[in-house]
Amino acid sequence: MTLAIGLLGAASTLVSAAALVRGSGDRVKTAAAAYAALFVAAGIARTTHPVPRDLVFLLIVFAAARLAIPTFPAGLERLLLAGIALAAAAWAALIAPDRVHWLHGFLVVEGWVILVTAAAYGAAMLLALARPTRRLSWALDRVFDAAVLIWLLIVSLHFVT
Repeated sequence: MTLAIGLLGAASTLVSAAALVRGSGDRVKTAAAAYAALFVAAGIARTTHPVPRDLVFLLIVFAAARLAIPTFPAGLERLLLAGIALAAAAWAALIAPDRVHWLHGFLVVEGWVILVTAAAYGAAMLLALARPTRRLSWALDRVFDAAVLIWLLIVSLHFVT
């Protein structure tokens, strides 16, 4: 069962990464990343005892926010959902090394990378509200997504091995 969860998580991550690289399919990119987070949450809940409920909860919150983002084309709702997704991903990545007992070094480094990119992207989104410029926030969105997808892929592959 864990092998299937890991493979589904890795496949979802790769679909999201392909949409990110192609620069098209925003709905595909966000949905696939959300499903990858759900598969990772299921894998962690299945293999880690005691279950790190806070980590699993944050991954579910990230997934729910990502799935809801395409519902709103623009506006405050979309910005709030993006902020929730940023915060949940960063928090989950930061607490993961203390909740699971594998890939510790990678999880520590990648957690800090995700936190820094999430903070920079969040600041760029707030700046875009004050002065509408999309280039910086677009680039930081891609860097944040890449960091999260790398995290999700490596953790998913951990369940395969």
